[in-house]
Amino acid sequence: MGSEVDSFLDKGNSKFKYLRRFDAFPKVAEHNENEPKKGLGVRTILFYAFTLFVLYSEFGSLFDGYIEETFELKKEVETSIPINIDLFVKTKCEYLSFNWRDKTGDHLLVNELIKLENMPFFVPFNVRSLNDYNEIYTPEINEIFDRAMPAEFRDAIDTSLLEGSQNFDGCHVFGTVNVNAVEGQLQITGKGYGYPDETMAPIDKLDFTHVINEMSFGQFLPFLNNPLDNIAQIPEYEDRNAKYKYNIDVIPTKYNKLGGSIVTTQYAVNFDNIKSDLNFVGKKVQSLPGIFFTIKHEPISVVYTDKRIGFLQFLGRLLTIGCLMMYLASWCYMLLDRFYVFNDKKSLYGTKQGEKTGIIG
Repeated sequence: MGSEVDSFLDKGNSKFKYLRRFDAFPKVAEHNENEPKKGLGVRTILFYAFTLFVLYSEFGSLFDGYIEETFELKKEVETSIPINIDLFVKTKCEYLSFNWRDKTGDHLLVNELIKLENMPFFVPFNVRSLNDYNEIYTPEINEIFDRAMPAEFRDAIDTSLLEGSQNFDGCHVFGTVNVNAVEGQLQITGKGYGYPDETMAPIDKLDFTHVINEMSFGQFLPFLNNPLDNIAQIPEYEDRNAKYKYNIDVIPTKYNKLGGSIVTTQYAVNFDNIKSDLNFVGKKVQSLPGIFFTIKHEPISVVYTDKRIGFLQFLGRLLTIGCLMMYLASWCYMLLDRFYVFNDKKSLYGTKQGEKTGIIG
């Protein structure tokens, strides 16, 4: 049968002669053949790695969010602010005087508002800075929400009933004092010096070596770190009656996250240590040895807000970035193919050396 068809095609019209060489399923030219490679190529791995990085970044924006920091003026006028203080002073409590003076002329006898306990003076093991103050540290918002647990100071204990209390050489000063929210100064001096008093502390009994365990403003959040927390001022013996002056600038701070908010403060501090020659009888308070906290309140507050993008916005960004990546990848492939071909190298798409055209272009 095949021979008869061949004979018919040979004797018939010349147009049928081409059917002898017609192949309905032509083979691909050898120079266009490209043997498939097993496994993933370097380009594919890099593309997948970059894609995973973009997905990680975008999902982070959706779930982890980002921190927005803004500054705003106080909308409400504050008339008072709590001062939370906890410190050890190497002088018996009965020899110390505690006062608050501010720009309005208000004078508070802090002795009646603070809690005092006689104690043997010591330096706790958790002191972070000696004869200095801590570096300014801005915690992350997650740390704030983890550690911002409100608390109250305990009641004072009558330590005079303890054995050996007559030999106690220190005073534990702690508690919360509400003062006017204006510039003022908390003064810790010797009793009878600077302010009239029924008794006067012996000069040789005054020693203003001290440890600050807590110094904060606003709601008492003891687990938040502040620049003056856990510091100690331990001078030489001859300088024990120096004047320690802390200049504090308080900034109201608010943290917002997932519908919750924490209102607290942060502050910056400068420290001066002025030596005394012990000739301070009859001098003004500003010239007396002691521990002084000069406090200023800033009118601008800082607001930290943990924000997250919406789900629809997230999808839109993801689709946009995906399309852009595919578009850039196609252009990179095309440019690399051109570069390989023009340099007489095998095309990325299978062209052998010597061919000037790749599959693309």
